[in-house]
Amino acid sequence: MSINRGGLEISRPPQISTKAELDHLLKNRSVPTPAPQLTPDGPDAFVVREMANVASEGRIANLTERLQRLREDAERDFSLAQVQGRAQCDFESSR
Repeated sequence: MSINRGGLEISRPPQISTKAELDHLLKNRSVPTPAPQLTPDGPDAFVVREMANVASEGRIANLTERLQRLREDAERDFSLAQVQGRAQCDFESSR
């Protein structure tokens, strides 16, 4: 499935957030270079590049936030799992 934005076909990102996708997007992030490039200029080319960059940056922010939330949830669940059942065990051993 793809999105048509200004004549540019952009594929939709997958619904699953993965560290591999985040690493790929960060590695392929465009870096401004001062050297002249042989790319077409003009208002249309600028708009298309800007839309692609905005979509990529939005996906990076979304992935970063979701993966951070999942990491925090896993750490919290791990901490709570260590003390789960401790009160029952302590109560039974004190009887």
